[in-house]
Amino acid sequence: MANITIPFNYEPREYQKSGYNSLSMSYRRGIVVWHRRAGKDKTFINILAREAFKKKGTYFYILPYYKQARVIIWEGMDSDGFRFIDHFPKGLVKRKDNQQMVIELANGSVIRMVGSDNIDSIVGTNPLGVIFSEFSLHKPEAWNYLRPILLENKGWALFNGTPRGKNALWKMYMSAKKNPEWFTELLTVEDTRKPNGDYVITEADIEQERQAGMPEELIQQEFYCSFDAGLVGSIVGDLMDVASKEGRIANIPWDPNLRVTTAWDLGFDDTNTIWFAQFAGREIRLIDYYSNNRKAAPHYVNLLNQKPYTYEEHFLPHDVEVHEYSTGMTRRETFENLGLKNIITIPRTGVADKGVLSEGHNAMRQTIPICWFDKNKCEEGIEGLKSYRREWDSKKEKFSDSPVHDWSSHPAAGFRQLACGVGIRKTHGTSLSPFADQNYNELEEYESANMRYDPLEDYTYNT
Repeated sequence: MANITIPFNYEPREYQKSGYNSLSMSYRRGIVVWHRRAGKDKTFINILAREAFKKKGTYFYILPYYKQARVIIWEGMDSDGFRFIDHFPKGLVKRKDNQQMVIELANGSVIRMVGSDNIDSIVGTNPLGVIFSEFSLHKPEAWNYLRPILLENKGWALFNGTPRGKNALWKMYMSAKKNPEWFTELLTVEDTRKPNGDYVITEADIEQERQAGMPEELIQQEFYCSFDAGLVGSIVGDLMDVASKEGRIANIPWDPNLRVTTAWDLGFDDTNTIWFAQFAGREIRLIDYYSNNRKAAPHYVNLLNQKPYTYEEHFLPHDVEVHEYSTGMTRRETFENLGLKNIITIPRTGVADKGVLSEGHNAMRQTIPICWFDKNKCEEGIEGLKSYRREWDSKKEKFSDSPVHDWSSHPAAGFRQLACGVGIRKTHGTSLSPFADQNYNELEEYESANMRYDPLEDYTYNT
């Protein structure tokens, strides 16, 4: 039998060698911040292949979304058309499951491509190594699910990404730089060359993007790995920065003398989020936050009942009025039958800007300046608001009209229900909603009459 060399069909470029060899240098943790098109995934899939062939075990390659894991890694190719998963040579692959995106190697190792949007699907497993690709776009708590396992079994974890403002990637990178047990590296276009000596991305390439309309902030972020450029395309990130500078992201205690309002984004396969707010005059205090997925209605009602809070009302989005096939009841009726009272349906609001600020985004931007956020209990929600953004479309040379649908969409959508619900509250002085002068019954009648049923948004609660 012919010998097969690992890495297979891959030779790291000079600038990739340190990252590729970080585990061989006795590091068990590492984070690299490389510019766009520096070859992050090609390098890191080969690290995973090398380690899996060296030691039998389970290994995960994790993208922010399960769909991204399929498109970028499982079906992805390099610039020469070589598939990433073919770095696991066929002669050494025992089994390949296309549906589950699982590769079993001849030595018994198992590699899974997964998304942190459904991290619960791998909790309870015992991986020896994990790679988080594009960590700046992951849910902040995803790493926390796996780190105790890797600590216990002395496993390893590597992270890569390109900056997206001062979010989870920035925090981890800055912390890792101070820890001698972590490998860290930041490479801009000025640090990366091809084997022939040419820069991977030249100044001429960047100038061409600049002349085509690419914002300078995005250029600094993507090519020069600037964390200070801010989150390009951010919708409310600038206001969250102001909140931080003004000290409104801090330790915000629960006041037992004030009732609590919740604001939701409903989801089953997607994330279900809940903000917990207290109104003190014109001040809104975000004291708590919760998210989960693939949980039925009783889970969330029980969660609310276990909290020490006394509730005023619950702002739920328009799709709470959708009827379920299995029961014939609306989701609202399901929640009410479980004991959730004072539900207020928030009408559908636009989020596609098309050159002007949408109704939903306008409500969010008017509300954040009067909000105080508990920095610990609301950390995921805060990061979600900072990360909520529109993507730059290089072909159309403009930002997309609609926000990017990723993990940050869900905390942002929940907060949008709160922002639009502010105007509905009779105790609040400023109207942010066209329904502010209507009573709750009129609002429910409007919503029922104008409800659009979207089967893609439908899911069934199993009680």
